[in-house]
Amino acid sequence: MLPAVIVLAAGLSRRFGESDKLMAEVAGRPMVAHVFDMVRSVEASQRVVVTKAGSGVLALAEGFDVVVNPDPEAGMGLSIALGVQALGPEVGAAFVVLGDMPFVEASVFGALAAVEADIVVPVYEGRQGHPVLFRRACFEALGRLSGQAGGKRLIESGRYQAVRVEVEGNGGLMDLDTPADIAREGGETGVCNAPSVSTRFGP
Repeated sequence: MLPAVIVLAAGLSRRFGESDKLMAEVAGRPMVAHVFDMVRSVEASQRVVVTKAGSGVLALAEGFDVVVNPDPEAGMGLSIALGVQALGPEVGAAFVVLGDMPFVEASVFGALAAVEADIVVPVYEGRQGHPVLFRRACFEALGRLSGQAGGKRLIESGRYQAVRVEVEGNGGLMDLDTPADIAREGGETGVCNAPSVSTRFGP
């Protein structure tokens, strides 16, 4: 079966003030819209997005199972746990994708999925990046995560077979954390006004 894809989109974006970073304009569209389009282009058994209540991300998530993180301040670990808990029982592997990385290339997913290991990490120009592929052996531990450590805790634990794979490009290193990052990539620091909804819906 094809891997699932989990998009993490519940961060608080403190360096953006009151604005929702994932709705910041990049190439004329919300940053997260580019991530969603890339994920839709990848063959997947299930697509999940974890976000926060009231976010504009919800209105853009057509084709995704939406999970609302009730406590975004708890950190990335909780979002990963919620995403994994939302996976169907037949899913054997899942990519974890960051919502603030709009430049990841779809070809990376195929390169990682071709490797047989519990955890497969892409390496761009000698540096570890995203997305990361976790197979079912990791799901129980991922489903218990909390705090900021995220999947790195599993990668470094030595309990799982973790393989690093060299891939082309550098899109999996380029997260846009600040208004200056977005301006550097030719985007706007204003927020795109997609309507906010709080409804949970699926594909």
